[in-house]
Amino acid sequence: MDPSTPQGRILVVDDEVQTAHTIEHMARHFGYDVVVAGSVEAAIQRFAESSFDVVLTDVQLGRRNGFDLLRHILQRAPRSRWC
Repeated sequence: MDPSTPQGRILVVDDEVQTAHTIEHMARHFGYDVVVAGSVEAAIQRFAESSFDVVLTDVQLGRRNGFDLLRHILQRAPRSRWC
């Protein structure tokens, strides 16, 4: 595989900056293109701007949570799988 071609795109959503950057660093090390969002609102904006193979989100994100984001994603992309 060409090392300049990403394995896939990951959206990391976490309001704890250090946690988000640790996950970002690890995923990039394994060849993934990573976008970080610090809130549900920022993640919704990133999701509207681009497509992702994986969304990795924290559950507790301030006033909103990862399940709010999941509902939004499933409304826009109903064929998405989640676990």
